[in-house]
Amino acid sequence: MTINPTFIQRYNQAAALARAGQHQQALEAYQEILAPTPDATAPRDVTGEFLAHIELGKLYCLMDLGRYDEAKTLCENEQMQEALLEQLNMAGLFDYYFSYGNTLGHLGLTPEMDRAMTAALTLAADELGDMERCEQVWKWILRWGREHQQWDYLLEQCKLAHQFGINNESYLLQQLAGEAAFYAMRGLDRREEAKQGIQKR
Repeated sequence: MTINPTFIQRYNQAAALARAGQHQQALEAYQEILAPTPDATAPRDVTGEFLAHIELGKLYCLMDLGRYDEAKTLCENEQMQEALLEQLNMAGLFDYYFSYGNTLGHLGLTPEMDRAMTAALTLAADELGDMERCEQVWKWILRWGREHQQWDYLLEQCKLAHQFGINNESYLLQQLAGEAAFYAMRGLDRREEAKQGIQKR
């Protein structure tokens, strides 16, 4: 299928604005990609994958603008859920679930964040075999648990992250888990255990 060259040019312009940190202008540009073109005879067909990447571009802009409620709505709309997600490759799906998880994290929706991040982690580990992506997912899971003072949840995730780090020879992940466990135990008023944990490091 041939995509209208004007649509592609507009997409590239929107992406360039986003890279330059002009997120509001980029969002508006993404929203106008499929607007009518001067050449009425040019093809207007687009692939599902192209549409999916437009939606992802909007999502990133909304997150960068701190408009997390709108970002959540975009992630959960019927078009994204039922059609566009089927068009993305594994890397694209990871980006979706990772961004969705962090959107939910910003909103303090810990159970929902955990489900989205678990999906992202599964893609990173099982489909992409990308340890750096895995570390990023765990980093944000631990951050949201700490930021929203979900101490029981955070302590459990620390144990899982630490074991994941051991299994995959990630010293960084073991270190992040250890640091987060200190805050979790302190938050649970298990200060002596937290102190002992620091002394062992």
